Amino acid sequence: MGDYMNNEALISAIDLTHTLAIDPLFEEISLSIHRGDRIALVGTNGAGKSTLLQLLAKNFEPISGKVVYRRDTWAEYVPQMVPTELSNITLLDGIHRTLTARGWGDEPWRAEIVLDAMKLKRKLWMAPFSALSGGEANRALLARAIAADPDVLLLDEPTNHLDSEGIVEFERLLRDEVKVAFCMVSHDRELLDRCTSRTLILRDKKVYDFLAPYSEAREGLKEQDEAAAHLRAQRELEYKKKRAVAQRLQQWAKLSDNLAPRYKAALTELDRAKERLDSTFVTREKRREVSVGIRSVRADRIVRLDDVSVGYGDQKLFTIEAIEIEPGDRVALLGRNGTGKSTLIRRIVSAFSIEGEKGILFNPRASIGYYDQELSLLRNESSVFDHIARFTTSSTGEIAASLAKAGFRAEMHRRTIATLSGGERARLQFLALRLLNPTLLILDEPTNHLDVQGCESLEEQLLESTGACLFVSHDRRFLKTVATRYLLIDGGHLREIFDLEEYYEKVLTSFEGCEPEQAVRGPKVSLPSEEELLSQIMGRESELLKAPPSRGSVIKAHIAQLYSSLETLL
Repeated sequence: MGDYMNNEALISAIDLTHTLAIDPLFEEISLSIHRGDRIALVGTNGAGKSTLLQLLAKNFEPISGKVVYRRDTWAEYVPQMVPTELSNITLLDGIHRTLTARGWGDEPWRAEIVLDAMKLKRKLWMAPFSALSGGEANRALLARAIAADPDVLLLDEPTNHLDSEGIVEFERLLRDEVKVAFCMVSHDRELLDRCTSRTLILRDKKVYDFLAPYSEAREGLKEQDEAAAHLRAQRELEYKKKRAVAQRLQQWAKLSDNLAPRYKAALTELDRAKERLDSTFVTREKRREVSVGIRSVRADRIVRLDDVSVGYGDQKLFTIEAIEIEPGDRVALLGRNGTGKSTLIRRIVSAFSIEGEKGILFNPRASIGYYDQELSLLRNESSVFDHIARFTTSSTGEIAASLAKAGFRAEMHRRTIATLSGGERARLQFLALRLLNPTLLILDEPTNHLDVQGCESLEEQLLESTGACLFVSHDRRFLKTVATRYLLIDGGHLREIFDLEEYYEKVLTSFEGCEPEQAVRGPKVSLPSEEELLSQIMGRESELLKAPPSRGSVIKAHIAQLYSSLETLL
């Protein structure tokens, strides 16, 4: 800890206060980022994580306070989505613009080396950002930031829109290739635990700083909360006792002037006890419950799929020989983006709505609750209260109580669904599913709109349920915690696997040979061959030797590797 504290800060935030509309997100918070830091920035939806990250990037100014960079510190911000100004320019051009801003516009080799390191295929280099899949855009934005050889990376939800393969590969890049300090906003608990060593938890309009990965930090915060609650209970008891003593002495002092000094001393002690009580802070943050339920049914199976072909139009994606889902099963559906996971889920839901189709057989007592990742089943014009009322015959008071438990305050009940955030819409749909209480719950990417607290609440609800669940998720912690079975779409077939870790290891080793996630829609261009590229780089040896020493970026680490791999082609 001593060495860490003596490490000079690269970025310092001093007494930052910022508001959203009229509500303060955080007040007078201070923190610093040091060389070598690998920081997770977490908190509930709406706590201000992305806002704080952008303040650290100096994208805008805080209401009060300041952000200070150490002299010569360079920070790069990596947004969740491709910025509008990059949409129609190529990857190479986007990186060259960053290099120019850094003062390295005459060193294009940096862009080429980093794109190679990020495993972005050469035919993508001249494609516009708008033509990339989610995973490709994610790696392209990271490559753009790393090419500038920054001292600090500020990453905002970098695994959004990635499939399992993309997440595993991004973790490898972050753990093995990115050597500079970073601060990352993410809800991916597995990624945070594997890649970070310090955690900032944004809560109660302030920041809690732990020199530990996410899971350890959460336990540390829980212990702090328990200790604070215990101390406050003790001080409340102390205050009550001293107040009782002061009240008795007040009565006695009326009968004897000799007791007046003792009464005055008791009031002083009471004031001190009140000050100690008021200074003992206990979090006011209430846990936002994700409500979901599945009822059990006595049956051998809920649904059976026999000799089913899944696809769309004339394109067949995969076949299913025979799969059954039984009561109590929690089945995870695995496979790369585009293999047909969501197509299969919609097929099952559709078959149930039309009372079955050939090859998909439901138990007569089965009922389905469906959560779609786009939340398209919600009616934007409906109010929060009216949406829930559609699923229950409960009284107005009972509906209001259910909404309050799910995190919807009374003033929100008459708001239209169109005004809700993604996380609020997700919690509303989960509450509707709880009231529906099906025997088979089908969830398509249920954690996409949830914060960490919501993910953990959903896990608890599903583990307590005794019904069946079929779900698609790229959240590895969620998969490990919830699933009892794994079905993998692979090689045109659906088959059961039994070792999730082995699956992820295969994903990582096979990533380099994978085809792009989608066809590039950009214009066809003529790229230099590997031999031509090698010739260009060899011709710049003197330029490379004059390059400034790297501060740990991926660029220098890959120069020798690139030489070696290209020389084998000659």
